[in-house]
Amino acid sequence: MGNDGLTSTISRAIADVRFSDLESYVVTATDRAIMDSIGIAHMGYEFVKEPFLRFATQVGGVPEATLLGDRGRVSAGLAAGFNSTMAYNSNMMESGPGDHLFDALAHTGMAMGERLGSSGRDVVTAVAMAYELNAVFYKSARAKDRHGYVNTKKHTPVCVAVCAGKLLGFDADQLNNAIGIAWMIEPPAMDLSLKFNVFTGLGSMYNLTICQLGTQAALLTRSGVEGPRDTMEKDGLYDRESLAGYAPAECYHVANELHLKPWLGSRTSTGAIQLALEIVEENRIPVDTIDQVIVNAHRFYQNYPFGCLEPRSYFEGLFSVPWIIANALLGHESGPAWVVPEALNDEKRHALARKVVVGEHPEAVAMWATGRALGNPDVPIEVVIRSGDGEYRKSMLYRQIRGSPENPMSEGELAAKFLRLAGRVRGSEAAHALLDASKEISVVDDVREITARY
Repeated sequence: MGNDGLTSTISRAIADVRFSDLESYVVTATDRAIMDSIGIAHMGYEFVKEPFLRFATQVGGVPEATLLGDRGRVSAGLAAGFNSTMAYNSNMMESGPGDHLFDALAHTGMAMGERLGSSGRDVVTAVAMAYELNAVFYKSARAKDRHGYVNTKKHTPVCVAVCAGKLLGFDADQLNNAIGIAWMIEPPAMDLSLKFNVFTGLGSMYNLTICQLGTQAALLTRSGVEGPRDTMEKDGLYDRESLAGYAPAECYHVANELHLKPWLGSRTSTGAIQLALEIVEENRIPVDTIDQVIVNAHRFYQNYPFGCLEPRSYFEGLFSVPWIIANALLGHESGPAWVVPEALNDEKRHALARKVVVGEHPEAVAMWATGRALGNPDVPIEVVIRSGDGEYRKSMLYRQIRGSPENPMSEGELAAKFLRLAGRVRGSEAAHALLDASKEISVVDDVREITARY
């Protein structure tokens, strides 16, 4: 690293990377994920928009970026926070390394890009580098909670600031400064968030907050505010040697670990859906003959809301492993059809959900306990189905789950998911127009061509 400190070296690497430095597969992965994030934001918008929309409308700010679904214009940081909050609240967000931060970065890129009239190339570059940094931070974190999850969020507004700063054309010194300002902010850690029950609404504020904080750190830097420098090497929350491996032009994690979801639920939940559907199809098991479905994974999924057997609210329906497996086995199309009031009151779905049990996979538990599961595509999951005809068992690794880079969703599947969610909010014609505009963001000369269709 020469005479430079860690923060300075990383800042220079970010400042030096251009779109032409990115491999085509990195660009494709980022294009697909941003498009997917725009689509899934409509599901959150349909179900939870009201308090956030009232807040965004009241706060407002300079009209420089568009609220997706509403078309109101507010400050870029607020628009990014609102739009990414809608995506996060779909529980269909990406599931790569880093605690689902892609939505915050994607919508920061789009909102700042709209503010500045940035090209799709610049937005894709900024988002890819910020997501790569987030993945390295996540894997470098020293603090773990009682479940083995990363127990610090300090890096999340930092990565937003990097995304915004890259679009603002910051040099290495400016990026160092923006990182320092953002470093002074630390959202609640995972363990504390869980104690406050993030799944009933509190956690849904997370993206709304960090997008504004990170964007403000970048804009404060542009306005000449001086923050602390070289913060990464002065804080013991992250392993410095691991952070030193950050390679923004390579974007390994973007290319190899950015996982999109064909169904709502966590990556473990979607893996369980896939295995259950495969077992039923391969063994021709009538769903009404199923006596029990056992999902063997990390014991974390036995806790509320993942283990909830009687979901009666939107958030419980989004996260309950028994509920989403029951809906999938009964053939209901993933998305709103799983969580609308009539679904949550459907006794046939509840009856099957009560037959789903979350057990433990010893290897998965051990990997989480030692910190080897974070972003690891080799975490195992197993599903066992018992029926009158016998017991059927099947397992896989995270890397094999549908939507992963090794088993990606097709273009048709991504488009169908987008239209299914966006069409309910804006109608078929407008949803198709937004999809067509969003399909390949990296070739758009001005991202306002896309946000004009929000």
